[in-house]
Amino acid sequence: MKKIAIVILSFLLSITLSAVLALYVLTHTFGSGQTVKSWVKDSDIVGLGVKNALVLVDDIELDEAVKQDIGERLQEPVAEKVLEPQLEMAIGEFYSWLEAPKYELLNFVVDLGSNNQEIIKRVGAIVEDHYDDLPICDETSQPKQDGSNEDGEEDFQLCRDPDANASQVADEITKQLTDNEGLLKPVEVKYEAGSDADNTLSSVYDWVRFAKSAHILLILALLLFGLPIVFLSKNHIIGVRRLSRALINSLAIPVILALAVLIFLPETFGLDKIDFGYTGNNPELFHQTINQTFSPLIREVALDMTKVYLRIALPLLVLATGTWFFARHLVHEQQRLAKKKK
Repeated sequence: MKKIAIVILSFLLSITLSAVLALYVLTHTFGSGQTVKSWVKDSDIVGLGVKNALVLVDDIELDEAVKQDIGERLQEPVAEKVLEPQLEMAIGEFYSWLEAPKYELLNFVVDLGSNNQEIIKRVGAIVEDHYDDLPICDETSQPKQDGSNEDGEEDFQLCRDPDANASQVADEITKQLTDNEGLLKPVEVKYEAGSDADNTLSSVYDWVRFAKSAHILLILALLLFGLPIVFLSKNHIIGVRRLSRALINSLAIPVILALAVLIFLPETFGLDKIDFGYTGNNPELFHQTINQTFSPLIREVALDMTKVYLRIALPLLVLATGTWFFARHLVHEQQRLAKKKK
């Protein structure tokens, strides 16, 4: 009966240890605002998103090289100076809200207008440089006054007037953007009590609170399942050896896999092979762009989670292995002394 109990306890110990390590990894990666900010910055997900956004829009009939040029020229004023700082601010506000002692409505202000003049200036230059690259407007591409086409659907096609001057068009667009007082004004992010968003955020807040308290419960469970293995054995040294072996069995394969991930993690993740339901003109280009845009972020997340896991699992595995060898040596010594006495 003792051996059966030890086997069951070893199994429960393995499951509990896996849960402890998983929770540790999640709380030290997704549970840290600074870590999430570093993912955004190191992967350049915002810059790549701005750079590649036009490539994903079929309705704008421009060469891919022109779209890439426009994206690259907007990357610095829009992504680096506006979107990325504001996203980092929003992440900081969200994690500060999570740390609050009691649940409150999430509320913060996003200021997207901090670089208006530079963006407007850059847009004007882009229009002037690439206006002639647009297709010439004809009767079929001209939208009606209400902004719809013949089928009554919204028309989003861009075209140019062959008689218009690119410089004049750029000046007119720049003037309209400058005169638009509502352009990119600060936006208050606020959720009403009882709304779907509020209910979702409330659930997130509760789960985070539960995860923090679950650490203590899982560690107590480790002791609850681990110590009986020692005391149910023939002697404490054999019990320590069995406990060490249970830990080694739980950690060895995951640690080897984690080391393999750390060494062989690819630069891209085959997102171009996933069917996103895209029905545009160039599905191959769409999937390649998605792969290039999001793969760096996935890589950063995977690397960080792997490093955090190894930071605690590898020392535990080394300690368990050393303890197992030492306990094994002591058991052999006890057996040798027992034979001598006989």
